[in-house]
Amino acid sequence: MAHSWAPRGQTPLLVEQAGRAHLNLIAAIAPNGRLYLAGQDQAFDSEAICWFLGKLCWHYRRQNLLVI
Repeated sequence: MAHSWAPRGQTPLLVEQAGRAHLNLIAAIAPNGRLYLAGQDQAFDSEAICWFLGKLCWHYRRQNLLVI
């Protein structure tokens, strides 16, 4: 079910629905402000998250990381 917003008294109009096609993203911001981003067309499972964190840990292997 889609939800939308419109001013009081006006019927909301959805011009285009997003459908089922989507992109899942995972991101990290380094202390220096650098952005690391990975995307895929399916949900991230534990294997994909471990891959991303592994790449991040390799890149910052001589520094402590805080993962939230």
